[in-house]
Amino acid sequence: MVEVNGVPLTVGVAGSAEQWPQGLSGVEVLEPLDGMLFVFPTVAERTFWMQGMLFPLDVAFFDADGFLVNVVAMDTCLDGDCPSYPSDGLAQYALETPQGSLGELPADTRLVIIGDLDGIGKEI
Repeated sequence: MVEVNGVPLTVGVAGSAEQWPQGLSGVEVLEPLDGMLFVFPTVAERTFWMQGMLFPLDVAFFDADGFLVNVVAMDTCLDGDCPSYPSDGLAQYALETPQGSLGELPADTRLVIIGDLDGIGKEI
């Protein structure tokens, strides 16, 4: 579970290089989840794409301290010629949610991870 701007969200976690490319591709119904959190071992400029996605998503990028970098609206892409959606800076976390579900996030938005993501527990 995570909180964004004080709102709790139940998320799946993509925490490995094997899970990152798959993400939510091919998922028809997201419920009971609110989204997917991508956890990377280091900060870097991140790029996402929507190949195989059946519904539009937003991706919110967060830095190593959990502060918002930017949010990008991503459209579905089923034809294989899919655009890339980059972060505006260094990010260690990315949160995919259905497009529009996070609303307008203020610049000081912070991601808080609640619970055990990696076996040792992590709150940023």
